Amino acid sequence: MFCKYCGKETPEEVNFCKYCGKSLTDETSSAKEVVEKKYSAFWIRFGAYLIDWLFIVIALLTLSFLTPPSFYWFSLLIEEEGIFLIVIFSVVIIYHILFLSTYSSTPGKMLYGLDVVEHRTRKKITSGKAIIRSLSYIISSFVFLLGFLWIAIDRKKHQGWHDKIAKTVVISNKKKRLVFPIALSMITFALFAYQTIKPHQYQDFYSYLGKDSEIMYLIEEKIKSQPDDLCCSYIDDDEFSEYLPKIPSAPSAEDEKSANEIYEDLKNAVVVIGTEMGVGGSGFIISPSGLIVTNEHIIEGAEKIVVAVENEGIEVFDVKHILVKNPQKDLAVLKIDAEDLPYAYMGDSELASPGKGVYAIGNPEGYVKTISSGIISQVREFYEVKHFQITTPISGGSSGGPLINQKGEIIGITTMFHIYGQNLNFAIPINYVKELLEQ
Repeated sequence: MFCKYCGKETPEEVNFCKYCGKSLTDETSSAKEVVEKKYSAFWIRFGAYLIDWLFIVIALLTLSFLTPPSFYWFSLLIEEEGIFLIVIFSVVIIYHILFLSTYSSTPGKMLYGLDVVEHRTRKKITSGKAIIRSLSYIISSFVFLLGFLWIAIDRKKHQGWHDKIAKTVVISNKKKRLVFPIALSMITFALFAYQTIKPHQYQDFYSYLGKDSEIMYLIEEKIKSQPDDLCCSYIDDDEFSEYLPKIPSAPSAEDEKSANEIYEDLKNAVVVIGTEMGVGGSGFIISPSGLIVTNEHIIEGAEKIVVAVENEGIEVFDVKHILVKNPQKDLAVLKIDAEDLPYAYMGDSELASPGKGVYAIGNPEGYVKTISSGIISQVREFYEVKHFQITTPISGGSSGGPLINQKGEIIGITTMFHIYGQNLNFAIPINYVKELLEQ
């Protein structure tokens, strides 16, 4: 029990506190109010932990739909692991600070009748201690097998690492009927376990694409079967010089083509690019011998790269070599082992100017070979790199696709869009690719 005068823990069989010397047997004292409460053990706290995480996940999903534009915010969490972790930890910390400082408990612990209290005095924890415990909770989360299993190892007070750091204990406040919280914990555990161990089939994830989901599935299977050391080496100068003459020059063309003619001419030259980090980027073939232009950010950090070419059928190629890349200009040229591929002609981007009509073909959100039209709104420069500002609609997955003039020549590479603007899209001039190849 604890001394009602100094708050320090003393053995139950003693009559006087060895720290302050006060009597602990005075029946008129408030010692009767110091009720010895049971420390909460591992399995009860594990159940409360699961329920708390269920509420945190619900909070995250609610936040994603309340934050405009919600779809982009949620997709960003999925694609950007660093941002995802920051948001998760921020929500966890805010969740615990809010409930601990107000109720000395969390919703999961409330259902089990548990309170988080001061280690010695058993009093409600302060806001400062709630902050310390919430931050240290992340430490226990990083090393779950030790941080949380220490609750089971510590037979005396069942303190986890976050309890020890914050100098708190978790006690059973009152007896409750535990049928509902135990059932809820079991359901939550089953859901988390299912999401962890179930096979993630891309054909299911991309089922909204209909027939196009087949391409995504083939890319995923190719990535899984690709050896770890296959990609990616740079081609040496001698071999590099062999490929340059094989890049066809654009024939002189005066007549403009219709959108349908441009699409039919170039649709098979547009490819889908996948890596172990994601599937669905765009690119386009500039040589029948297998040279492919795309954005550098699509392959940045990738150890496995594959390219899907759809001509008469779908064929997926390993990427073993990178011909050249430039992160500043967000450009990369890949090489696949193939011949007689459909290809597109590179035009002269210096001839492009505001007001001229353009088309884009790519794979926005996985919708393969989508064509859109617009105009060049302006020519701008960001960090010493020229960009075409275009009204041609593009989305995630369009990056790396061709920007085409009305003669059917590629004059740019679609690269990014402004998420909070109205149709503010950008492309890199194709002449940068020519300069890289010549260098």
